[in-house]
Amino acid sequence: MSVPIKITRSIEDACSIKLTKAKLRWDVGRQSFSQKREIPYTNGTKWWLSMYPGGESDEFEDYISVRFNVTAPVNVHVTFAIEDTEIKKVICHPYIQSWICLPRFASHDDVWPELCGTSLELSCTVKFDFDLRPKCLKSSLFHSCDHIPMDFEFVVGDSNVKAHRQFLALISPVFHAVFSHDTIEARTGQLVVKDFEFNVVKAAIDFCYGRELNDNSIETIVGVLRFGDKYDIKSFSAELEKVLLFNLNSQSFCVIAHYAFDCSKADIMEECAKFFKENINKLKESVNFQNLPSKVVYELLKHAFSSTTIDEVLSSAHKYRIKSVIEMCMQPLFNSMSPENFVTNTKYAWSFSCENLQRKCAEYFNDHRLETATMDLLLSLEPETAFDLMKMAAEIRTSNA
Repeated sequence: MSVPIKITRSIEDACSIKLTKAKLRWDVGRQSFSQKREIPYTNGTKWWLSMYPGGESDEFEDYISVRFNVTAPVNVHVTFAIEDTEIKKVICHPYIQSWICLPRFASHDDVWPELCGTSLELSCTVKFDFDLRPKCLKSSLFHSCDHIPMDFEFVVGDSNVKAHRQFLALISPVFHAVFSHDTIEARTGQLVVKDFEFNVVKAAIDFCYGRELNDNSIETIVGVLRFGDKYDIKSFSAELEKVLLFNLNSQSFCVIAHYAFDCSKADIMEECAKFFKENINKLKESVNFQNLPSKVVYELLKHAFSSTTIDEVLSSAHKYRIKSVIEMCMQPLFNSMSPENFVTNTKYAWSFSCENLQRKCAEYFNDHRLETATMDLLLSLEPETAFDLMKMAAEIRTSNA
């Protein structure tokens, strides 16, 4: 009779940090830490609690922000609580790679009345769940294939990353097709990579072989995901995309949203749109946001405000003064002025105070006065709009005289 194996194990631990009235007056971004605590059975993995009494960043001022930190990926249940109060929040997540934060854990308005004495204890109780089932070979694959010489390389500038053809063909339909036909790559054993940096290619191949990512920056993780999308490597997408969503903040927003748009990741785009709606005034002022392609920003506005038409997106763009989307939506109107759309374009121009389009409409009115002046649709313009149109047209004629 076989003996069933135990497939899971849970380990519980806790720590706390003192919270005082003086700490609530700390500047934004200033932290208080607990001691680091080692997790049993993990070969030295450590965790600790950090607290931002004045808020993690300016957008969370007047809130206490809390963060659970860990030195290696874990499956964990985290409970943050202020003892002797009803303030308590719980997070359960199957994959936390380095940290997870609650930027609005508790408002100062809620905490001040509870600070009757000198201090309160902010506690962090954790339960780590470990899956003890036998793992697939992927996690240790790079240990098991040294006896087979690598026969393919990715050439990135003056550097290269080596791999096994058969392994690449196994994990990627794209590489399988490359090696199954008489391609340059199949003949030379090389693929010249021009659209990814060396660190991204190395991280992607290392991760495919089961090595840990040494560079855990959002930019590198997104680069690895883009590499996987291009070569149809599905094995790591779900795992790494969880990391993106749990690290979505003002600094990482643009690179994550750009990835979601380019690679048609609807779920990630929806999460980005929610974050965008909540933080639009701060995000739109950043240089990274202003450098986003207008099509990406258009999709963010569309999803954030549940817009179904160009008119609705354009209205949101004007409300929040997002110039790139305004110009993108208006450009077709500049390029296709005709008797059929003249009135519609005129309404756009004056409704959204678009001076360039107003002038374009006035110039078109001058050039096609016989057609436009007799249009029945012209009567559908607001009297003030019609007056302003004809006034601007007259001024243009005078200046050109």
